Amino acid sequence: MALQDDVMSQNPTPDVAAEVRAELGRQSRDNAWLAGQLGVSEMWVGRRLRGKTRFTVEDLHRCADALG
Repeated sequence: MALQDDVMSQNPTPDVAAEVRAELGRQSRDNAWLAGQLGVSEMWVGRRLRGKTRFTVEDLHRCADALG
């Protein structure tokens, strides 16, 4: 149980969100652009970039494709 608690306490969401935000910045893109590329709402993008909702692996693949 202790191992599970340790794994569950590690939350990569803020780091992942920071990396996606950084890449958007490097490319001078914004949330609206990413939302359009992914076919989702700006709210969907914003919640993930603020770390309120976790990215799925599929979400990250889609972001990577959009950002090249």
